[in-house]
Formats: sequence, C-alpha cells, structure tokens
Amino acid sequence: MRLSIRLAIAMIALVLLTVSAVSMLSYRNLEVASWPRALERIEGHARLLASELEGYARGARDDVLGFRSAVALEGIVRAHLAGGTDPIDGATEENWRERMAARYLAELNAKSSYDQFRIIDASGAEIVRVDREGPDRSPRIARGAELQFKADREFFKAAIALPAGAIYVSPIDLRHDGDAISNPPVPTLRVATPIHKPDGAPFGIVVINVDMRPVFDRLRSLIRAGGQVYVVNDRGDYLLHPSADKAFAFEFGKTARWQDDLPDLARAQIPEGGAARRVQNVGGDQGAAALIYARPAGGPRVAVIETVPRSVVLAPAASLRQSVFIAGAGAVLAAALLAALLARSLAKPLAQMTRAVEGFPSDRPLVLPIEAAGETGVLARAFSRMATDVQEKTAALSREIAQRQRIFDRSLDLILVVDRKGTFLQVSPSSLAILGHRPDDMVGRNAVDFIYPDDLESTREEMRSARRGRLMRNFECRYIRADRHVVPLEWTGVWSEEDQQHYFIGRDVTQRKVAETKLRDYAEREQHFIAAVESSRDSIITQTLAGTITGWNHAAEELFGYTAAEAIGRNINLIVPDDRRDDVRGILQQLGEGAQFDPFETVRRAKDGRLIDVSLSISAVKSPSGEIIGAAKVTRDITARKRAAEALKHETEERQKLLEILSNTIGSMTDAVLVADEKGTVIYSNPAAESLMSIITGQTPDEWSVPNEVRLPSSNELVPASERPLMRAVRGETLRNFEIVIYHKTTGKTHNVTTNGGPIRDRSDRITGGVVVYHDMTQMKETERQLRQAQKMEAVGELTGGVAHDFNNILTVITGTIEILADAVADKPGLAAIAKMIDEAAGRGADLTQRLLAFARRQPLQPREVDVNDLVVETVKLLKPTLGEHVEVEAVLKDDLPPALVDPSQLTTALLNMSLNSRDAMPHGGRLLIETGNVMLDEAYARENREVTPGRYVMLAVSDTGAGIPKDIQEKVFEPFFTTKAVGRGTGLGLSMVYGFVKQTGGHVKIYSEEGQGTTIKLYLPPSLGDALPRDTAVVPAIEGGSEAILVVEDDNLVRTYVVTQLQSLGYDVTTAANAGEALAVIDTGKHFDVLFTDVIMPGMNGRQLADKVKELRPSIGVLYTSGYSENAIVHHGRLDPGVLLLAKPYRKADLARMIRKAVTERA
Repeated sequence: MRLSIRLAIAMIALVLLTVSAVSMLSYRNLEVASWPRALERIEGHARLLASELEGYARGARDDVLGFRSAVALEGIVRAHLAGGTDPIDGATEENWRERMAARYLAELNAKSSYDQFRIIDASGAEIVRVDREGPDRSPRIARGAELQFKADREFFKAAIALPAGAIYVSPIDLRHDGDAISNPPVPTLRVATPIHKPDGAPFGIVVINVDMRPVFDRLRSLIRAGGQVYVVNDRGDYLLHPSADKAFAFEFGKTARWQDDLPDLARAQIPEGGAARRVQNVGGDQGAAALIYARPAGGPRVAVIETVPRSVVLAPAASLRQSVFIAGAGAVLAAALLAALLARSLAKPLAQMTRAVEGFPSDRPLVLPIEAAGETGVLARAFSRMATDVQEKTAALSREIAQRQRIFDRSLDLILVVDRKGTFLQVSPSSLAILGHRPDDMVGRNAVDFIYPDDLESTREEMRSARRGRLMRNFECRYIRADRHVVPLEWTGVWSEEDQQHYFIGRDVTQRKVAETKLRDYAEREQHFIAAVESSRDSIITQTLAGTITGWNHAAEELFGYTAAEAIGRNINLIVPDDRRDDVRGILQQLGEGAQFDPFETVRRAKDGRLIDVSLSISAVKSPSGEIIGAAKVTRDITARKRAAEALKHETEERQKLLEILSNTIGSMTDAVLVADEKGTVIYSNPAAESLMSIITGQTPDEWSVPNEVRLPSSNELVPASERPLMRAVRGETLRNFEIVIYHKTTGKTHNVTTNGGPIRDRSDRITGGVVVYHDMTQMKETERQLRQAQKMEAVGELTGGVAHDFNNILTVITGTIEILADAVADKPGLAAIAKMIDEAAGRGADLTQRLLAFARRQPLQPREVDVNDLVVETVKLLKPTLGEHVEVEAVLKDDLPPALVDPSQLTTALLNMSLNSRDAMPHGGRLLIETGNVMLDEAYARENREVTPGRYVMLAVSDTGAGIPKDIQEKVFEPFFTTKAVGRGTGLGLSMVYGFVKQTGGHVKIYSEEGQGTTIKLYLPPSLGDALPRDTAVVPAIEGGSEAILVVEDDNLVRTYVVTQLQSLGYDVTTAANAGEALAVIDTGKHFDVLFTDVIMPGMNGRQLADKVKELRPSIGVLYTSGYSENAIVHHGRLDPGVLLLAKPYRKADLARMIRKAVTERA
C-alpha cells in the first residue's frame, strides 16, 4: 500500500481519535459540571415554590383571631347566655348573627383565597356560615337547613379543646358538604380558634376555610418545561399531582404515595430544611429531584417535590456532544480529501493538535494550526470552532455564578453567611444601609456584637433548631445599628451541613412595625366612631361611588326594614324610588369629582313599599391617601315632622340650617353627640351639642356642666354633673331612652331630651371613655298632648252617645204615652195643663239628647248642597230680634262661594248656638260678625291639626267683641255640659253639639280667643261634590192607620209595649219579638208580614243584620228602623245608607203612623 494512502489512513484515524477524545472529554467535563448546578437550581426553585405555598394562607391566623374578638361575636355570646337578647345592646342573638354574617360576607368579597367563614357552637352546629355557593361562586349567607352539623369532624374536636387565643390549623384535605365530598372537590385548609363564655366554658369555634386551588394552580404554572411538581402531606399522600386519580387518593380509599414512585429520594437522608438529589424512579428513568418542607399557615408539615428528567439536566452537554460530532465528521471528510496533498506537512500540525487536545481541559489558551493549508488546517479550524463552543458554554456557567454574586452584592435585604459559632464569614453590602456597618467591619466578628441583648437567647435557640434540620422562617431579631439605634429584622435562614455554615436573609421591618402601630391607633379611633354611629338614632349608610352599600347601622335597619345582612353588598337603589335613581347616580358622580352637597329633603322606599320622607346629608368617604372612594349618608325620617304642628316649623328650619354646615357623618346628625374620655373631658361634640347645650370639644366636667341645668322629668330633681348621662356612660353604665329635662341658662329654653349611650371600651375591655346621643323630644311631647286631648274627646263622645241612646228609649215611652193621656183628659183643664207640661218637658229632653248625639257624632245626617251665604242671610233675619238691639249683627259674605255638603237644619242650629253664646259673652252690647269664605287647608296646617285632611273647605266664622275665653279652658269648651255661665243660664251642650256636627260632617272647627278682646269660632265645611241628597219637599200627611201585619222587634220592654199599643190603635196586626233570634223564629212559622219594624241597636245580631236576613227569606217585606242612635249599622260617613227608612227616637204617634205607611208603600 502506498505511503500516501497509509498516511491518509493514518491521518484519518488520527483525526477520528482526536475528535472522539475531545468529544468524550468535553462531554464528561460538562456532565460533571452540570449535575451540581442543576441540583442547586432545582433546590432553589423548589424552595421558591415552598415559600409560595407557605405564604398563601399566612394571613388567615390574624384574621381568625381578629374575628374571634369582633364586637358582633361578643354580642352573640352575650345574647345567647341572656336567653336570646343582648342585655347591653338590646339586640337579639339573631340580629348579632346577621351582623357577623355581613362582616364575613364583606371579608369573603375582599379575599378570594377564602372559601368559607363559620361560627360553630359547642354542640357542633353551624350558627353562622358564609360561603361561595352563590351564582358563579359569588359569596352568600347560608340559612336554615343549609347550616350543617360538624361535631364529628376532627378539626372541630381539636379546636374546641384549645385554650383561649390558641389556633388550630388542619391538614389539607377535601372539603365535605354533609357526609360527602363537595362537588367539585375543593382542597381545603382550615384555620380555627375557640370561643369561650365569660366563665371560661367553651361556646364554640370560629373557622376559616382556605381554598388551596389557586395556590396549587400557581405552583403548576411555575414549573419549567419537562419538570413536574408534587405537594405531599407528612404521610406521603399526594395533595397535588399531574394525574387527578392520584391527588387526594386517600380521600377515596386508595393509596398513592410519593415514596412508592421515587424510592431513591425516599431512601435518601433529607434534612429538615430539604435538599435536592439525583434519583431514579420506579420506571428506571434517571433525573434530579428536590424535596422542600413547608407549613402553610403554621399548620401540619407538607412537602413540595420538584423533579427534572436527566435529559433536561444534561441538555447543554448533549448539545455540545452533537456539535463535536458534526465538527468531527467535517474534519474526517476534510482529512480524507486532502490527506495526499498534506501528508508531508501533517507532522508539525498534528503535534500542535495533540498538545491542544492535551491542554483543552485546562485554562491555558489553545494553539492550533488554523492557518495551515490542506486537511490539517481544516481539521485545526474545526477543532477551534469546537473548542470555542465549549468555552462559550463554560462562560455561560461562569456568568450564572457571577449573577448570583451580583444578587448578593445588590440585594436590599441583608445576607449573612455565619459559622456555627456565630462568626460572620460573608456580609452583603446592604449592611451599610441597614446597620450602618460596612461588610469588612463585620466579617470576622461575632453576631453577639450586633444582636440586641434581649434577643440573643432566642437567636441562639433558632440557630440550634436550624442545625437540627428546621428551616428558619419569619424569625424576628433586633440588631443594633452603628448609631446605636435598634433595627427590627425578619429573618429566613438555613443550615448547610456540608458547608457547616448558616445562610441568613434579613429584611428591615421598621416601616411595617410603624404601620402596625398606626393600624392599632386607627382601630381604636374606629371603635369610638362605631360606638357613636351605632348609638345614633339617625340612619347612617356608607356606600361606594358605584352605589354598593358597605355600611348599615341599627337605625337604618329600623327605618327601612332591611337588616344589615340583607342590605350590605346590594345597590343603594334598594331604597331609592324609581323616579329618584337618576338623581342618586348624578350625586355620586359629582361627589367623586369633589363636589359638596348641602343637606336636602327627599323620599326613600322601605322594605314594605312605604315611601318615607327623609332628610339626607351626604359627605365624601376618603382613603388614607385622600382619594374619594365612597359616600356616607345620614338619613332622618321626617314624616312625623311634616305632620306635626306649625310650631315645629321653626325648629325644622333651624335643624336644616345646622345640617347644611355639617361636613362629615357624625357632624351631619341632628341629635347632639358627646364623646368623653375616661375623666369626662369632651373629646368630640357635634354642632348639635353646642346648639342644644353649649358644650364644645375640650371642656372638662366642671366646664360643660355650667351652661345647663339638668332635672329628672318625674320629680323635677336637679341632677348633679357627676350623675348626668355623659358621666354615667364614662363609669360604665348603658343608657336606653333615659329622659331628662335640660334648661339652657343662656337662651332660657327648656328641652325634653331622651338620651342613649354607654361606655367605650378598648380590646382589653377597659373603659376608655363614653358616648351619649341626646334626642330632643320637646315637639313630640306637644304632639302627644294633642293626641291625648283628641282621644279624650272621642271617649267622652262614646259615653255621651250611649247615654243618649238609653235616654231616647225612655223619652219614646214618655212622649207616646203623654199623647194618650192628653187625649184622655182633654175635657179636664187642670189635668190637661199638667199633661201639656209633661209633654213640653219631654220635648226639651228630646232636644237635649239630640244635642248629645250631635256631639257624639251619632245623629243621622241628611246632607245636601247648601248655599251657606243664603243660609246665613236667613239666619241673620231670625237672629236680630233674638239677640236684641244692644248687639250689632254684620254679615261679610264671600262672592262665588261654592255650596257646602251639610245638613242645613244642623248647620242652622250650630250657627244659632254660636251666635247665642256670643250674645251671652257681650252682656253690655257689642258687635257680632258672621263671615264666609273659600279657604285651602294645606299640609302644614294638617300637620298642626292631626284630624284635618288637606284640601279646600267652605269657611263659616262667627266673631264677637266679648270678654274672650281664658287660655287654660279653651280646650274644654267643646266638652259636653262644660259652661262658664251661671246656673240655669245654659246646658253646656251648645258648642259640644257644634263640635260633633262639624266632625261628623267631615269638617274641622277651630277656636281663637283672647281675654278682653273677643272670640272667633271658625267652621271648615266640606264643599259639595254633587252627591248630596235632594231636598225633601213632600207634604206631611195626616195620621193614617191600616190593617197590614207588622213584626215589631224591640229589646226594651217599655218601648215595645208602647209601640204595640200605638200600632194596634192605628188598626195594624202586630206581632212582637224581644231580639233578632225570636224574630227569626216568628218568621220561620210562615206567618205573613208586610213590615218589619226593628230597633237598630240590640244585643247579639243588630237590626240591620236582622233585616238583611229577613229580606233573604221575605224579599217583599218592608223594613223600618228605629234607634236612639244607629252607630255604623245604617249610617255611614254621617248619612243614612241609600233606601234606608229610619224613625229616630223619641217619636210621636203621628211620626210613627207616617213612617209605617211609607214603609208599606215603598216595600219591594
């Protein structure tokens, strides 16, 4: 074989040997370098995942303790122990539960990681639960049968047995609804703390369910390509696994544990702080795995396992090997083509190549014959490219190391490397900013020189625990700065057994500590604010600028009918009428732009649909940064005020002026609010307090007690400053509607005031002050007085009507029988005169009962359209000769006066009574003025006079220039039998008849009088609406009898006997019954009757009911009613029902005969 060929073969073999050697060495070097760095990266990434898992539920511990001490929860316990009602607040246990549920609902809206808030009593029954079972997993409050029994669950048994303040954190498992796993399954971590009664006995637990699905999804999203992440519990069961069948398999009776899938990792000695190892799974696949422990919310330990296959770990080495193989193939091809031409020149380049290959793993520069011609140069250049590729990848690894050093050098947190004795080995440059020491000043020194003395022992214990394998997290330790100031640091650390070193990262938490202190101060101020708001009698509502309700106090619940749980979270349109909603949206928009609004009146809608007139004050709610984030509305029900007397108008205007200058929630209240510290010094007073009592902020008890005198309304006893409501609240007393009378020394005004308030307590239940709300009841007391007067007149009317009814029965017998006696003694002048006297006396008695019935509003009226001007003209003609020449009578009549709807005879009688009273008030003469007019009584007048319906009235006024009526008896002049005249000069029924007639007509009467000036009585009569009765123009016929059959039903024996006698004398066939039952029995006999003559008022079934029953049986029978007064059986709104015939008692024989004939004629 030729030398060139042998040389070519030798060169090709040499190139192959060289390329193979370089490839093997490079691949082996890179593989050796890749595994430690890959394990370090995997461990670091796994620690990041563990930190993510551990920090996810950290806030649940603070939240569960915060809700355990919530005011509403304390109210639930108090109300439960007191039998259902809170003895301090007065709210029921159900009210407190609704308030607590509303707080939970707001928290669930704010924190998406929470799945449920629950309160479970000592029996294991849920009494409050807020969950995400609403539409689209929206938060909602569970009620009734939805509440479950949890006594058999492990978390309940463990939490209920804990001491006060302890926290139980459950293992992560699937949530159970009842006895079954929820659908879909929800991985859940439960954080709970016990609730205790005042005597220390367990009351129940507060528990938060944390939904772990979001953090599991987060862990999955952080996994690099080709890797997998698992979360396992302390037993090894999978909690997170790519296969849904293996995650939580233990919940379904199956076994799936990581020790079975990763036996190499299970056999490895993993320290408490976790580690990464090369492993082989059960399928024989090799790779890297890291196991890091974590304790979510400080609960049971879990582990995060991250695995990466060998192919991913060695991907850089494989890429290098491929590059070497490609380069080698090119080199061999070049050697084969150029071997013959370059055979002589290969010796020296080959030697260079050999030296380069031998020195490749070292850091010496490569010297290659890349300028050589032929195959040797090609091979050298190919090897050079391969070497460059290897060097670039090695440089990349160096850059990663440099990047870690930059993180160390630039970290804002303090990074320390410390040996087991506490000596600093490495200190990050951030030490200068945090501690004021340069790193060089600290390296070599012991940590004892820098740690705050009180924290030395706890720090040593943490370091010893770390060396035993526990990971240090969120450990607080204070360091001393170079300027001797103390810096609080929060540490995370780990012990390296291999390096025998501690690695610490410390974060300066000074700002956080300051923020926590500010938060506690804010919480205390918030307690004062909440106490004032909850004590307010005004409705206070807060909302976002979008209209969502965020706050709803007790007064709002009472005003609108919605509980806080029903209202919070819903839109403010819940209580806004449809026609006002655009206004509300506009106000919220302007408020968000910085506009301010004066208090104004509007209308709101209650839960039952009622429209409520309210006074509304709006102020902006701002965030700590000053941004407007919502609105606070103070709402006061002014419906009663609009209906009150005109005297309230001035006070209403004053309150409105006060409301217009208020700029915040409590300042907008019309009730006076005082807040004092534990010594009684006023630390807050709203403008209403200054107006009512001249008390301002900063005054001590010795100062604020001076402007006013306070007395008890029952005994008029003077109340000293130490016993006034504010000082009683500071001492710990709770005031509920405690009434006092305040006399303002400067203004001279007296106020009836109701006070509500109580002590203000801090979290340790220590009294830090007191708050009292003063509600001025002066005008309401006046309205109550008017109501009592109206009720008194109504009661007297009822009594008077009853007396008149019985008296009419007696007069009916007397009147009828005297007619018979008069006929019998007509030929005996002496006896005839006596009979006439008895008859006149009976007539006077009948007139008296008619007046009584007029006052009692029991007389049947027959109203029709009446021209009041014509009636006055006719009456004046009668009055002038009656009143005498010493009384001047004048009528001032309104033109175009509409007709009134009244009974003309009763109106004439009323006008005569008022005129005669005026004459008696002017014994020496004077002027009598009768006026008419068309007036409008508006809403304001109706509020002052509660029985008035607003609208138009025909006014008739009678005025005199007499002595006037003293003010103290003006309210009594309408009472029956009340008179100021001498004995024998009057019955005392004149004005009472006027009063009753006007009220029964649907009108109103008002008296104005001043002593020595005269009196005016005004009658306000309803105008005609075209429904009046026609004038009765029929000629009264002579007495006429008949032979028809009459059924007489009368419960009074004397009256019944009289009626039978008179009817039989007129020729009628008479049958009698004492009551409705007897009458129906007679009807059932089948006897024919032409007329039923029945009393209206009878025991049991009344006359109208009897007539209706008889009409069903005998449709053609005529009906005639008789009564002393008829109540509402046949008279409604002061007039007889259509088609009803009534013979009023007492009556004479002629009246009886006429009405019987009319009943016979008009029968069906």
